[in-house]
Amino acid sequence: FDERNQHSMRWNLDWNAVLYWGSRGRNRSRQTASVLSILPLFETGYQVISALGIANGSIEYTETSSQGELMKRQVHLKNAKVYVEKNWGNWFPEKWFWLQCHDFESHFDASLTCVGVVRQVAGQPEVVGLMAMHINGEFLEIANWNGRMQWSVEQWGSWKIDGYAADNATLGQFRMRVHAICDEPSVGVLGPSPRGMRATVRDSSKGKVNVFVERNNQTVCSLYSNLCAVEVGGTPWPSTWNENVQQLPKPLSNTVNFFHGH
Repeated sequence: FDERNQHSMRWNLDWNAVLYWGSRGRNRSRQTASVLSILPLFETGYQVISALGIANGSIEYTETSSQGELMKRQVHLKNAKVYVEKNWGNWFPEKWFWLQCHDFESHFDASLTCVGVVRQVAGQPEVVGLMAMHINGEFLEIANWNGRMQWSVEQWGSWKIDGYAADNATLGQFRMRVHAICDEPSVGVLGPSPRGMRATVRDSSKGKVNVFVERNNQTVCSLYSNLCAVEVGGTPWPSTWNENVQQLPKPLSNTVNFFHGH
């Protein structure tokens, strides 16, 4: 409930997971941000609960009409695809982008998640990123513990992310390229900050995304969707946010991969 405008929302939903995070025949998610994410050094905590699920139920909310009247709306879901994640901590990162898509016509069980953030680690800023794809019963993941990433993200409207995963005994070498655009205006969302809840988040569910994944020089998938969730948040960047995230030093990356299941 928002006291400022008397808007409210409530829901009654049942959902069942089709894909957990990193599930490959396992009935539980592994840590999204690696095993290190359970330590209290990292702000903000991040965990994907289900990369793809099926939901039934209803959502009820109020909004203000153009005449200034409060109007009640209802949305009913029947066997709708859903994605579930959670954050915890004192506030969101200093700045971030986020993409999520689980509606690819040619692949029912495909689910994409990309995120890049400037977060706090023991009080110091750190840039980290993640690209992950569930497809064909496999989980392909690129992060700084197993590879490298680079991105170019506008203030709004364009997200370009490229990643390369180092040699892996199970999955081999693979590359991932994601390019999303959004011609629609963003919707402002309240998010936690050191100064309380602030409208520092910009969202849309009408992004258009192209995804290309290659493993051992063979194409794994080349997918398109016009139902991609896109987001930017935190302190606005002046023009284009360009970043190049390198792999962690070998001893540290080997330790993370050992506990992470690679």
